[in-house]
Amino acid sequence: MKNMLKIMAGIVLLAALGGISRSQASTVYTDGVLRGCYGFLSNSVDVAAGLNRSTVGTICFDGQGGIVPSSGGEDQTGWWQNTNGTAISAANVSGGYSVTNVPGQGMGEFGFAKVCGVYAFSINSVDANELAHGFQFSLISSKGCQKSPNVIGGTAYLQP
Repeated sequence: MKNMLKIMAGIVLLAALGGISRSQASTVYTDGVLRGCYGFLSNSVDVAAGLNRSTVGTICFDGQGGIVPSSGGEDQTGWWQNTNGTAISAANVSGGYSVTNVPGQGMGEFGFAKVCGVYAFSINSVDANELAHGFQFSLISSKGCQKSPNVIGGTAYLQP
């Protein structure tokens, strides 16, 4: 009976340790974690150029590396932007993204067609269906941009 209890205790211990190691294993995310439309707010400050910019909008991802510009007659990816009191909007914007898991898990880059700048992002709140419910982003390259703030960052949340 004692041997049987020791064996059962060993099995329980192994199962518990196996569960711990699985939960601590890193997940390698793919482009598929970004699916659907995410509402975002970003702000920037560029003291040297005297530019301040606030932007609100929507970015829609197809789960396969594409930023969706529109669906039917409705614009999906677009935004309103205020730069030093001058408001402009962009609608029906396409682009691409890639979840590269570099330099950390769930990180990658995105950019928009015909709009300069490359943004790094870090996804968060990934559910059991491997769908990200949000991400943070920051401008990492503004090559080709004129009068672009050198610090742009924001947060986006999945829209229902």
